[in-house]
Formats: sequence, structure tokens, C-alpha cells
Amino acid sequence: IVVLLAFRSTVPGSFSLKLFGPPQQRVFILCCTTGQVILCACWLALAPPYPYKNTSYQGGKIVLECKDVWPLGFYLVLGYIGLLSCMCFALAFLGRKLPDTFNEAKL
Repeated sequence: IVVLLAFRSTVPGSFSLKLFGPPQQRVFILCCTTGQVILCACWLALAPPYPYKNTSYQGGKIVLECKDVWPLGFYLVLGYIGLLSCMCFALAFLGRKLPDTFNEAKL
């Protein structure tokens, strides 16, 4: 984000670069990580999965499966990961025309 802001700003030392300095970068990463931790912790605390003995899968064998009590929790966690990956893809797409020394997402 900082590299994109640096190359997109027209005036050196502009307000947008000061707006997203090192403290703000740390807070942004902490907020994204905290969101993931809260979603996972709530899902596992409210409706944890449990082992289920499936006897109908194979005749004569017991297969232990992970039975999910609340599938919506899994989809919320998966959706949040998808949201973060879409944000990363958007930033990589915006940075595709940066100079080669700054562009790690070009290839």
C-alpha cells in the first residue's frame, strides 16, 4: 500500500503518505489479524466441531469424521480469508505497472 501511495502521489511528502505511516501500517495489520482471530475464536467457542463415528461410509469400518455443528462459522472464516485475498489481489493489480525494482507481483 505504501509503495502504491508513493508512486501514485504527485507531490513528494504528500498527506496520503503521512496518513499511512509505519504506526498506521502496524495498526492495519493488527486489525486484519484481530478480525481473523475473533472470527475463529467465536466459531470454536460457540459451536466447536466434534468427532463423529461414521459407520455407514464403509461396511465393517468406523471412519472418524469432523462433524461441524455450525457450518456458517466455517463459511464466515473462509469468507474473511477470501476478502483478505481479494484485497491483496487488488493491490497487486494496481501495482502491476510499477518499476521492476518495486514490483514483486508482476509475474
